[in-house]
Amino acid sequence: MRNLVQVIDQMLGYIPSDEAVLTETLKDKKDSVLYSSPEVIPYRWREVAFILFNYLDKPPFSEEWKKKVYNIWMDKENQS
Repeated sequence: MRNLVQVIDQMLGYIPSDEAVLTETLKDKKDSVLYSSPEVIPYRWREVAFILFNYLDKPPFSEEWKKKVYNIWMDKENQS
């Protein structure tokens, strides 16, 4: 199973600084994950999915960072 904290950290590395609302929202969600019980983690995944759905366009993406974040979320980073 993938680690949501690591996935969020990876995505944060590609989000530009002018996207402060998205960055802070993901950081807040990461903090929530750190203090969540194991049975709540699937809900945290859904919450992050909802956040990304609201901030990212639908593919194809107009900006490279959005494509990168989407690929990290979809676990496509190591696929061609």
